[in-house]
Amino acid sequence: MLAGNKLGTQNLDMGNIKIPKAVCVAVAGVLKGSHPTLNALFKSAGAPGEPPDLAHHSKWKMWLFRAGDDPNVDSLSVLGNVLEEFMDISPQDDSEEYESWIANRRKVINVLEEYGLRYFRG
Repeated sequence: MLAGNKLGTQNLDMGNIKIPKAVCVAVAGVLKGSHPTLNALFKSAGAPGEPPDLAHHSKWKMWLFRAGDDPNVDSLSVLGNVLEEFMDISPQDDSEEYESWIANRRKVINVLEEYGLRYFRG
């Protein structure tokens, strides 16, 4: 789950925001899996339309960016759902993947915070 910040005294509908490219790039960079696996993740997260016909490294960032451009999509919900498994389930502490996961998770948290966003479990 993601939440945006409150800007001044005005509450904004933070569900339908344009997801910054930097956020899209950071999230796409931490996702692991085959095209079919990630296609299913994005579809179940509510990403709009068909998957972009792009190479693996570009496909996921463009799909997230497209979700943020669609006024009929709750882009923060899509983003949070895409991130949920990565953010909430760590590899075993003694595995080789653990240190990399910690660093990548921190990168995602930092870029979200740069844009006034925060990931919450659940």
